[in-house]
Amino acid sequence: MLLMFASRRIRNFPACKWFSPGPERFMPTRSDRYRARAEECLVKAMMAHDPEVRRQFTDMAAHWHQLADNADREEARSEGG
Repeated sequence: MLLMFASRRIRNFPACKWFSPGPERFMPTRSDRYRARAEECLVKAMMAHDPEVRRQFTDMAAHWHQLADNADREEARSEGG
C-alpha cells in the first residue's frame, strides 16, 4: 500500500528541486527535507529486488514520514504560541 502511495507522491513532489524557478525562492522546512528522504527510500524500495531490502526501505520511509508529521506539528505549535 505504501508503495502505491509512493508512486503518486513521487510524481507530485520533486525532492531535488528545493528552490522555485521564479524570483520567489524558498528554503525547505524540516518536514520537507524529511519527506524528501522518505521519497528517496521509497524509490530505492521500488528498485530493490530483494523483498527484505524492499521492506527495510519501506519501513525507513514510514519513519521519515512520521518525523515529517512530527515536525509539522512542532512548527504549528511554535507558530501558534
